[in-house]
Formats: sequence, C-alpha cells, structure tokens
Amino acid sequence: YYRNDEATAEAFTEQGFFKTGDIGEIDADGFVKITDRKKNLIVLSNGKNVAPQKLENHFQTISLIGAGLVHGDRRNYLVGLFTLDAEEALRWASSRGIGPSESVDLAERLRLIASDPQTSAHIDKAITEKNSELPRFEQLKYWKLLPETWSVDDGSLTPTLKLKRRVIEERHAEQLDSFYSD
Repeated sequence: YYRNDEATAEAFTEQGFFKTGDIGEIDADGFVKITDRKKNLIVLSNGKNVAPQKLENHFQTISLIGAGLVHGDRRNYLVGLFTLDAEEALRWASSRGIGPSESVDLAERLRLIASDPQTSAHIDKAITEKNSELPRFEQLKYWKLLPETWSVDDGSLTPTLKLKRRVIEERHAEQLDSFYSD
C-alpha cells in the first residue's frame, strides 16, 4: 500500500504471498481451486469451520434447487434456505400434475409448487442423500424451500449473481431463528 508500511505488511504473508481472502485447495495435479471467501466462513459453536459456498454448490446440484443459502455461524448446526429453479420446477411439476395452469403468473405458480407436499418430499429425499455425502458437521439439520426466487432486482444477489448473505438472512431472520428454537 502506498506509503503505508503497516497495511502492506498485513496484506502479505511472511513468505511474500498476497492475502487475497480466498479459501481454496490444491488438487492432486497441483491446480488451485477457490472454494469460498474467508469473510464468508461459518464458524460453528464447536469451533468447526465451514465454507458455505461449497455446501451451497453441493446442494444446488439437486435439480429443482435454483439457489441456496447455508446458515449457522456461532450455532450448533447448519440449516439451509433454498429457492426453486423456475424452469426445472415448472417442468417437473407439470409432469406430476402439480400447480396451476399457465394462466397464473410465474410467482404464484412457483409458490404453489414450493408449498406442495410432493415437492417437499422430493427435495427432502434429495437433501438427505446429499447430506450423506458430507461430514456430520457440514450436514443440514433443517431446511426450508422458499416460495420465491432471488435476483439482483430484489436485492438478494449482487450484479455478479453472488448471494447477498446479510440481506437474505435479515429478510428471513424469523425463519432462520425458528430452526434453532428446539
């Protein structure tokens, strides 16, 4: 940093590497893979560190899931909020006779699909399978499928389509807190 030796020293490791704030891993072939940002790291009450973006990507491989947020900083366990992939959800629901006709607006159709017991059962089964692939401390204990989509326009996503965690967590604070009230 220009004329700021202290800030410059803080920005580099003793070996001279720049501290980017990224969390990553080096694979067997020596390639670096960025998995998350250090500032997004969740620290569970037991001291375990969890990279939420890695888990969100893991659960987003479920075909009906559009986006997800993993939550649990300073908590005993992790929970998740998910939205539907609109295109996939409409196709899936149509093939099962779920939801209203196309004359109803998209937001209402997604709300009805998200609230249908068949949808919840399908996603619950898929999340259970995905959980089994993870260490216990990275598994979701509870989750909720939200009847909405997240977008730049509603303030949930950045222009580069990254989650605005604080915005989503504030918007759904009551739901998130309910996961921990047992």
